[in-house]
Amino acid sequence: MKNIILLGLIFSQTLLAQNLLPNGNFDNDISGWENLYPNDFQMQWVANDGKSNNGSLEISTPLNDNAVNTVRSQAISVVQDQTYHLQGWAKPSVNTDTNSAVVWIELYDENNLLTEVVQSLYVLTSNANGDWGYFEGDFQFPNGTKNVRILLGVEATNNTNSTPSSARFDDIRFSLGAAGSNFAMVAGHSALWYDPNQSGHGINVYLLGSQRVLVYWYVYDNQGNPLWLLGLGTHDGFKATLDVNLNSGAFFPPNFDSADVNTVPWGKFELEFNDCDSGIFKWIPNAGNGFTAGQMNITRLITTEGLTCNNN
Repeated sequence: MKNIILLGLIFSQTLLAQNLLPNGNFDNDISGWENLYPNDFQMQWVANDGKSNNGSLEISTPLNDNAVNTVRSQAISVVQDQTYHLQGWAKPSVNTDTNSAVVWIELYDENNLLTEVVQSLYVLTSNANGDWGYFEGDFQFPNGTKNVRILLGVEATNNTNSTPSSARFDDIRFSLGAAGSNFAMVAGHSALWYDPNQSGHGINVYLLGSQRVLVYWYVYDNQGNPLWLLGLGTHDGFKATLDVNLNSGAFFPPNFDSADVNTVPWGKFELEFNDCDSGIFKWIPNAGNGFTAGQMNITRLITTEGLTCNNN
């Protein structure tokens, strides 16, 4: 567990922040999870067994060789110097050679190179009743970690028995902040947003790499002319703060000349999200530029294909 700051294990269920892990609930299928060695062990969806609702992910192996067989999630972007919370349920099979169900984490750098594997971060041993076992904990990652993958696995004892050993997993959650934190800002928030009570102006939001955020606000000035404001800044995982500029002076193509563009600082934007589909947008103009500070509640107008956000 070198370089991993484990902030504490907790043994009671907590309030839920946004789940950054795609399809950790396994209510309908196991899409988004990858079995790297399908010839050695199996990964399947079990429709009639789950901690909550129906469905769970099962890992089964006939190789009782004391190895840990794992499947992994999609890559999840992480923010430096922030606390993350991992929790979930696991159930090692009874009356087999299953030793334990395990949860690992793989760490990747900005080049998507594996830098470290946190082995047996949580270990859940089998029990005679076949009950679901709960785990959770808060932790931080070392500098240079850009993405992580959650690995779920089963460990079998070392013997010659060919009876498959298995473990099931359900309701796996990976969230930014200690348990009960605010809603995290993720790439799935990249979309068009507006206030339904003020249809006719709105914002484009783009979450970029390295915690950067780009926002366009297409609105109107005090004389009723179209006005485009461009904000660029960073987020801390929950809130974005952006410096805003106003461009003017150039003409419509083919008469456009980049030398004519005049860029002046306008003020600042602040942006937070309540969930996947609503948020708060604030603007703070510079003193003396003729605009008034304010805020509006925003609603998602469209979704962006391929970018996920999870309200559960």
